Amino acid sequence: MADQARNFRGSFSGYERKRLFYNAHGRLVQSAYVLGLDTDEDGRAVAAVDIDGDGDLDMVLLTAQGLRLFENTSDPRHFSRVRLTAVRSQANALGATVELRAGGITRRDFVKITDGFRAQVPFDLHFGLGNIEKVDSLEVRWPSGKKEVWKDLPADQLLLVREGARAVEAESLGQWPDSTRPRMTTLLPVPTVEARRLDGEMARVAGGRPAVINFWAPWCAPCNVELPQLVDLAGRYRGEVDFAGVSVELKDLDSVRASIKKFNIPYEQFLADDGLMQRFFGSSDDAALPSTFVFGADGGLRRLFRGAITEA
Repeated sequence: MADQARNFRGSFSGYERKRLFYNAHGRLVQSAYVLGLDTDEDGRAVAAVDIDGDGDLDMVLLTAQGLRLFENTSDPRHFSRVRLTAVRSQANALGATVELRAGGITRRDFVKITDGFRAQVPFDLHFGLGNIEKVDSLEVRWPSGKKEVWKDLPADQLLLVREGARAVEAESLGQWPDSTRPRMTTLLPVPTVEARRLDGEMARVAGGRPAVINFWAPWCAPCNVELPQLVDLAGRYRGEVDFAGVSVELKDLDSVRASIKKFNIPYEQFLADDGLMQRFFGSSDDAALPSTFVFGADGGLRRLFRGAITEA
């Protein structure tokens, strides 16, 4: 049962979409759709963290289908990042509480190692300041029981606060260089991709026209639900769009042929060797079934469906 669960490529929760509630002056507004966060993958853990070091919080989402990084691309606002170092207790100051006052508003947080369900977070505390340009005061209650207050601190800095120190050190955040930013796997244009057909001959997967390339397997239940729709679409767009199937089942080719006959699949079928999987997914470990790639006539990727497609 455990092995079946690990290999399961569908949804345990019926493709239920994510929700994110935004606190709009005391009223919670469901805003996942407008922010592009309403994926239909099975969520497992989420953490707000500054991935790129630009001073705002991005989002890391772990799902049953993989890891997603959501970059915060909103307009820059002011912030304060606080890092505590305790002297009379363990150095990371776990449990220490911080009250930051700025612009007449008090913000509170505490040092923790986890947040939410199964998510580990940085020890640094992040406070969004909006249009406020400085920190009026910073109050820390240390695990030792000692309370300290510092005043008139700069915004948009990492504040290094040491228990018992007279002054707070401030330094700029270390931004990640562009070369380290997460990127999508680069896909080669479709006309350059060749693969082995089911009959053993090498051929181009598609080229010269828009193309739909579907990765599937005979034993994949969601694939079997999707295949009739692809067959219907291939018939409707015959002569305009190239369709191709890529089977990840490489050993039992008779089962592949049986599925082709069962669903009356009219388009060319290829076999997903290691080279082809590397070009499309970067690693076969990252491949979900079914996966459908939609390319334009220029070979550029237009859409990627992970899971069964719909006509819409």
